[in-house]
Amino acid sequence: MLSSQFVRFADIISAPLGEFMTKCYIIRDKKECLIVDPADEPETINHFLDTSFKGSNVNFVSTTGRRDHMKAIKALADKFPNAKYYISKKDHEQFVKNLDIIGVTKKLDIKDVNDGDKIMVDDEDFKVIEVGTPTSGGIALYSYGSAVVITGESIPTEDPRYVDKLLPHEIKSITEKILTLPNRTIIMSSHGPDSKVRTEKKRFGYRIPKSKLAKH
Repeated sequence: MLSSQFVRFADIISAPLGEFMTKCYIIRDKKECLIVDPADEPETINHFLDTSFKGSNVNFVSTTGRRDHMKAIKALADKFPNAKYYISKKDHEQFVKNLDIIGVTKKLDIKDVNDGDKIMVDDEDFKVIEVGTPTSGGIALYSYGSAVVITGESIPTEDPRYVDKLLPHEIKSITEKILTLPNRTIIMSSHGPDSKVRTEKKRFGYRIPKSKLAKH
């Protein structure tokens, strides 16, 4: 169920979890671990951490405030009492409401992030990119060194015609924020297989102004 995508510094493990099969990504290094979108099935996440991660510093980030990107937090909060929970400032209110709905009573150390902020995993930094979809605070996490971007739901690669369903402001945001990254950048989506920036540019086709195309 779990698969690895080895990168330059950290390695990234992914598994589709829960009713909506939302992908949870675990970015791990020697001492630190960042769990991106702890969607559901905390027992699966716990099993992986217990068997494959020897460090002690575990933090979380949700790429959107939607419930299907955070359901496992209820069960994981007690196990990791010192964890930080990163969420876009624009999705903070929705995130807190959904914590209440899923039954989280423990006070969490919630850290609001904005476009351009960096989240560290040991020596590797992941830049926060505010994409603004599927929620106003929808974010992606980009590592230049590892040439990878975790895009959340903004690029659902499972649907080959997803571009046709995007609203104009979503096309503009993805074009300017994601498709200007280097062509080699691996796109890791909440739903669907890994892709690359060069591949998604072809899907967008004429919708991308030539001035926005990366030359590398």
